Amino acid sequence: MEKPKILYKYRDVGEYTEKIFTDKTIWLSKPENLNDPFECSIAKYTDRAKEKMVKKYKELQVCNFAVNGALHMKDNKPYFGLKGKALKSFLKRLGSKSWERRYQMINEIVYENMGTRFSNPNHLIKSLDERLHGTGIFSLSETDTNQLMWAHYAGESRGLAIGFEVIEGSMLADEKHCIAVNYQDELPEFKADELMSDMHMSFGKEGAKITVQVPFNDPTFRACVSTKPTDWAYEKEWRYIEETDGLHPFPGKLVEITFGLRCSEDDRKKYVKLIQENFNYPVHFFEIVKKANTNQIEKREYSIK
Repeated sequence: MEKPKILYKYRDVGEYTEKIFTDKTIWLSKPENLNDPFECSIAKYTDRAKEKMVKKYKELQVCNFAVNGALHMKDNKPYFGLKGKALKSFLKRLGSKSWERRYQMINEIVYENMGTRFSNPNHLIKSLDERLHGTGIFSLSETDTNQLMWAHYAGESRGLAIGFEVIEGSMLADEKHCIAVNYQDELPEFKADELMSDMHMSFGKEGAKITVQVPFNDPTFRACVSTKPTDWAYEKEWRYIEETDGLHPFPGKLVEITFGLRCSEDDRKKYVKLIQENFNYPVHFFEIVKKANTNQIEKREYSIK
């Protein structure tokens, strides 16, 4: 899907909207605080899917160990207490065992040298849940002329729509951080074979700890965070996502302000002044008006008085 040149955020008038312009920051919400109760949901994990995920995790750990061990052997460097012939012998024995036994062998080596073992493979599922529920989401639309959007998100057309330009180098232009919402009535499927993982090693008072996490670019995670029921399709939504919720800088250049059909003249003047005082480049102003002889709306340039 081609990304629009400008994405819009509908807002009601008020203190928090004013702070967007004075502080030049936006608030990314956790999924649980959005208006769709199915946000970031996933189809129920089956026991078979969990088994496949655990198997994949163990195989990944074995492969990482073997590859890094071979590199250390080539450079004649110690690897978890093994070096030279001892390392070569261990890797050779490793290759003749079952995946389960290989995993046990490297886990024992890690424990002997670091006093820690790999995290429970089931933690990968927990990591996916944590990733989903901890993500920050900023919802935008590719249109600023949708009557339902004005009614639901902009104070019954008394607010405004903020247009952010999708310019090169911005978060909105980054495929990792800005994704189109996919509208479907089936929950994203948990596919253990596709679930990605990152291994992290940390050191604390209790010694070393090895944990595994689902990365931000995991396809299962991204499918969950960008899927909504078809009832919401009218929103034509795109999502700016970050690993954490809270305040973040603008994801793109602010280039447009569109005033709602019922936005008062006093509010229009207030926001024009806020923009002019806080931005040192031209921002274009528009207004929503009734289309002649219809019950539809259209957008036209707003004349600053």
